[in-house]
Amino acid sequence: MEKIQESLANKQIDKDSHTDKIIPMFCPVCEFIMGNSLDHDCYIEFSCCQACTMKFAAPRRDDWKNGWRPSAPEIKDHKLAISSQSPSFILD
Repeated sequence: MEKIQESLANKQIDKDSHTDKIIPMFCPVCEFIMGNSLDHDCYIEFSCCQACTMKFAAPRRDDWKNGWRPSAPEIKDHKLAISSQSPSFILD
């Protein structure tokens, strides 16, 4: 136990490894709740949840970074697809 405490006490926190970006509760694209660490990570890079990252942002990474966003009908279809999936009961 002392070794663990000593190890923790000697750890340096790299302030550059943190982000000042506030993570919203809901994805700005699909408006579903952002409820896990993958959503958090995706939001840091793409400003949307993991599902929207996989569907829209990652495949069009350059376009996304330049401001492209999906159309309202594309988002509606995406939301229907997400809603039809079974909920995940795995907690991070």
